[in-house]
Amino acid sequence: MKLVVCGCSWSSRDHAHPDTEFGYFVSEHFGWQYQNIARVGGSNFAIRLQIDYAIKHLNPDFIIVNWTTPDRFDWNHKGNLIMHQSITGLVSLDDFNRTYEEACIWWDNLPKHMNKKQWETMRQFYLHLYDTDLEAHKQYYMMESAVNQMQRANVKFLFCPNTFNWKQNIQERYQLTDADKHKY
Repeated sequence: MKLVVCGCSWSSRDHAHPDTEFGYFVSEHFGWQYQNIARVGGSNFAIRLQIDYAIKHLNPDFIIVNWTTPDRFDWNHKGNLIMHQSITGLVSLDDFNRTYEEACIWWDNLPKHMNKKQWETMRQFYLHLYDTDLEAHKQYYMMESAVNQMQRANVKFLFCPNTFNWKQNIQERYQLTDADKHKY
């Protein structure tokens, strides 16, 4: 039997400490072959693509899918699809007024992927338009398509919702009114 693990950092391999993630222990327990294709910072869309890849190229008997928070998003930067960032990481939960320069300190690769104007636009979107429940509802249908694909391929699977239900929209998390939210 072959086990494939799909997900984000919660299930990816730590190259500094190999063979310490749960997928490794599951495969060892059952004596299965093991391949981990989870990637740090992966969005649920990126995880869905991992499932596609696993079914088309890795011939798994069993897939463990560890979904992540719905606030991770993907964007196209100069023709390169970036699939590894959380809105709440860039717009700090502790400081809604974080500047682009401060965000660059937090994530030193940010200037390679997003300029100051793009960052401010993304920040405004998150502060004023983003809704975790709406995004989660859309992603639920994407997850349902993964179930259908694995069932059609006769691949057994286990879904771990992990942090999928973690609320990250500012208004709900901090009980802000619309007036409060627009101060930022």
